[in-house]
Amino acid sequence: MTHAEEESSELDALVQGAFGELVPTTEAGVERAEADGVEHRGALPASLALYGDRLSAGGVSETAPKSVVSMEEARRSRELHKHARIRATLSHIGVGLVGAAAAAALLLTVRSTPRIGVGGDPPGSASTLPSATPTQIVIGDAESVCPSSCCAGSACGKASAEMVSCASGRTCISCSAADLAAGVYRFRVGGFAPADKFKKNLSAGPLEVCVRVAGSELVCGPAHTAGDPDKWASLPLPVTNGDTLGGVTIVIRFAGAKEALAEWSEPLSFNAGGLCKGYLIQPIFRTGEVLGTLSAFLVDAHYVELLRAGSVERLKEERRRFDTKLPLTVFDTERPGDGRFALVLGPFGKAHAERVRWSALEAGASATPSLGDDFVGDGLTLE
Repeated sequence: MTHAEEESSELDALVQGAFGELVPTTEAGVERAEADGVEHRGALPASLALYGDRLSAGGVSETAPKSVVSMEEARRSRELHKHARIRATLSHIGVGLVGAAAAAALLLTVRSTPRIGVGGDPPGSASTLPSATPTQIVIGDAESVCPSSCCAGSACGKASAEMVSCASGRTCISCSAADLAAGVYRFRVGGFAPADKFKKNLSAGPLEVCVRVAGSELVCGPAHTAGDPDKWASLPLPVTNGDTLGGVTIVIRFAGAKEALAEWSEPLSFNAGGLCKGYLIQPIFRTGEVLGTLSAFLVDAHYVELLRAGSVERLKEERRRFDTKLPLTVFDTERPGDGRFALVLGPFGKAHAERVRWSALEAGASATPSLGDDFVGDGLTLE
């Protein structure tokens, strides 16, 4: 046992002897003992006298006999130690409060900082922000009342009985020569019906129909059979009334061949009857016989081009931005890269196309007039 342990044991024995079996073990118990005047008188061991010397050094009266343990002196000494403990406790509490405040601030900081999961996007990235709904662009029909100069079509109140229903699908056709001359058109050819005499020979391979207007190159498309009324070929050759008056040539040949099987060539004038009912073409074989019969129409060629992209899927996504009942079509074009595919409205007559274009511009869309000069084949209609 060490010297300090020996002193502690002796002090404990002395205290127990003074208070008997009920040794005060709490501060309140000690205070009650003081109030009852309990004291111990007797000789102090050297080690306890040493404690008395230490207490005297702390401010306890030097004149008190060392043979008497005064509870008053003990109380004073304990008060001194008590105040020292309180100051130490308050110091610890202050440090604790500062630490708690720092911990709380750290906790709030952690909780207020967005946590990123494995594979997540950083805060403020495009995928974590709410997706903005694309602004809808409303494009009205911009169709006007059929003018009083009309003479054909279901919307024309002046049309005769035989000119109300048009095979071309037109609903309003003007009889004004100026209106007819201002427009640009494109040939749309239907099924070819071969004469009975040539049916067997023409079954050797697929046929194509080609058109030349004035001095243009031949523009060709598949010559579908007359038994398939839904098969039409729109030829990407814009023509005007002046062009067709210079002469129109229509050729029937085997697909890919250079030599024509039959040909029809005449000036073609625009009139309300032709625009409503179409034209019946009979190409002539080299023997002078009619090879067969072909139906052809002049359809409007004025489009309103909204935008171009490098893929059809991109244009399908963009189509969702447009709120319109007008026909929206995607065309493949001869332009490479990002401008290969075009999203267009139409086709319309010239005046109608201009009204639609301005309706689109006023709605905030990009809209440019187009004649479809670089369009390839038939378009893909989007719902």
